[in-house]
Formats: sequence, structure tokens, C-alpha cells
Amino acid sequence: MQFNILEFARTNRVILIWAAFFTLIYMMREMFGLFFLTFVMCFITHGVTSKLHRFTKQRRKYLVIMLYIIFLLGIISFFIYGLPKIYSEATRFTAQLPQTLNNLEGLLDNITQDNPNLAQPIERIK
Repeated sequence: MQFNILEFARTNRVILIWAAFFTLIYMMREMFGLFFLTFVMCFITHGVTSKLHRFTKQRRKYLVIMLYIIFLLGIISFFIYGLPKIYSEATRFTAQLPQTLNNLEGLLDNITQDNPNLAQPIERIK
């Protein structure tokens, strides 16, 4: 019996396609996040655009452009309003961290004085 590559490919076509797909994903694993994010954005935009197209009867191109403009405005507003708040909270947290650690150490010392049996586990925690 002779081996025929065309017959093998024809019978195992689905398996070969999936193997090629996963090989391609493995080879491009550094960019997987970008591919996944692009897929998710397209999937969401397609669903929203389809529903809007049914109600408004506008051209899909205009609806997609409108949705991406709204998405970009959301990202820009996050950078304008959200990041300064996150930055101020992070600086306040880092400023209060040494005081909080000292308070926690004092609390653990008080627990050790009240319960001498807990001294060894609390020392490991420290």
C-alpha cells in the first residue's frame, strides 16, 4: 500500500486545519493579546451594529464609525478623569503605608502580650 499525501490530507482535512490554526497561534503567541482584543472588539461591534441597523436603517459603515468614536471618547475620558484619581489614591496609599505597617506591628505586639501562646505564630507572620 502506497502513501498518498493528497488522500491523507483529504481524509484528515479538519484535523490538519485545526493543527495549522493552533500552530499559527503558538507561533504568534507574543501578539495573542492584540489578536484577542481585536476579535472581542469586532464581535461586540458587530452585534451592536446589527441591532442598531435594524432600528435606525442607517448604513453599517456610519454606525461602525459612530461606535468606534464613542469607544475612543470613553478611553479618552478615562485618561482625563480616571487616571488622575487613581494616581492620587496610589500616592496617598504609599504615603500611609509605613504608618499602617507600624500600627499593624503594634497591634500584633499587643496580641502577643495578651496571648503568649500565639507568640511563635505571630513572629512568623512578622
